[in-house]
Amino acid sequence: MKILQVVGYKNSGKTTTIRTFIEHVKSHGKSVAVIKHHHLDKAVIREEVDTGKFVATGAEYSILNTPTYTELTQRHDEDIVVQLNHQLEFLEKSGIDFVFIEGYKDQPYPKISLNYSFGQARETDINDIGLEAVLETFDLRYDKEKLFSWFKGWSDLN
Repeated sequence: MKILQVVGYKNSGKTTTIRTFIEHVKSHGKSVAVIKHHHLDKAVIREEVDTGKFVATGAEYSILNTPTYTELTQRHDEDIVVQLNHQLEFLEKSGIDFVFIEGYKDQPYPKISLNYSFGQARETDINDIGLEAVLETFDLRYDKEKLFSWFKGWSDLN
């Protein structure tokens, strides 16, 4: 299982980049999972829908099944890094080929850094924020082709 973190400030293109990577990996018949870190619970607990109401009321799990998808919301007391490691173990046992992690910038997995925030019009120097395991840094204003070329080489899916 290949793991790649995509880190950067808000509006730096992380989600767009991961979606591009997913499309490429899927075009080669590989399986993909994405784990996203968010610092607010309200990103998950949508109280306007029943499943969100159940968790907001105190349920440890709320599971939504549709004909095509399953969504699991789990309340946990574990540190988010412990949770991340459990999720990666589960995905590896499930036979997933690629995992993209959005965020968790302090974790030691191989990562790329997107260094320009379109929303804040500022650049980030990775040396100033002390990231580990950075394989490459890209600025999506100029580096889209370079990024995709790099990814094809990294993924071994040319």
